Amino acid sequence: MVTDMIEGAWSHFVQRRNPALLGQVVDLRSFLFGSRRGSLGAFRPLLREVQEGRCFYCAGDIKKGGDVDHFIPWRRYSLELGHNFVLAHQGCNSSKSDLLAAEEHLERWTERNRTSGAELEVAFDERKVLHDWPATHSIARWAYGQVHRAGGQVWVQRKELRPLSGDWRRIPGAANQPAA
Repeated sequence: MVTDMIEGAWSHFVQRRNPALLGQVVDLRSFLFGSRRGSLGAFRPLLREVQEGRCFYCAGDIKKGGDVDHFIPWRRYSLELGHNFVLAHQGCNSSKSDLLAAEEHLERWTERNRTSGAELEVAFDERKVLHDWPATHSIARWAYGQVHRAGGQVWVQRKELRPLSGDWRRIPGAANQPAA
């Protein structure tokens, strides 16, 4: 209860102090503090169809179930935007944990959202899921830029990590804005 009061008061304070900068923000509180993690199970059928029943990371068949994963980890950006979801084996999802995925996964994720964007947006609208591909893509550029500047590692596959190279910027659209 106290957390809700503090977050609400801070959101109102920020909105009052920055009306010209913020304009008409739809949900400033979620933007500032993230949103509560919801159940993502409803996205399984949609992601299974878009990914043709394959794990996003290892491309293996997902016989049943599968985990809906936040491609850009929840810890890095705690707003659930539809384009950020992928379907993965439980083992791949657990192994990736809260790491960013390697460049080859980023490239495939970017391409998936481009080629299936219209289909995904219709499905997100039907399910009343917040989605914004340009915002999601900007968040990805920011997150990868942060890891690159810190000399951090990315997840390749089970128990395999490697340093993030500058190659992430060659991915279509990744470098059309600075990742600062």
